[in-house]
Amino acid sequence: MQNRTKIQEIAEQRLAEAELLFQNGHYDGACYLVGYCVELALKAVICKTLDLDDLFTTNCKTFQNTRLSNSNLMSSWSTITNQALKWSEESRYKEIGTRTQQDTQKLIESVKTLLLWIKNYW
Repeated sequence: MQNRTKIQEIAEQRLAEAELLFQNGHYDGACYLVGYCVELALKAVICKTLDLDDLFTTNCKTFQNTRLSNSNLMSSWSTITNQALKWSEESRYKEIGTRTQQDTQKLIESVKTLLLWIKNYW
């Protein structure tokens, strides 16, 4: 188990790693890691909200049921989960070569926006 601060650090590191993979043409790996960034960031928020020191078993799909008022956030979340990108926990197991540069770049930019919002709550 990891404490909330460590979870935050790992989320930031996964985003940085995803960007490096993207810059080197490894789009599938970039999408894989950027998904972990979202998952970890949400877990950090859950830890804070529930006043827990650590949390590594909560499914990030609970976020989808949260009412969100920020339009930039909603736009980013829609981009992340829309039909074109279809990010989900299951998408981590897609076949190699299924991610395009354009979709991966869109996903990474959307996750950056989402992460900025999440940081207000972690």
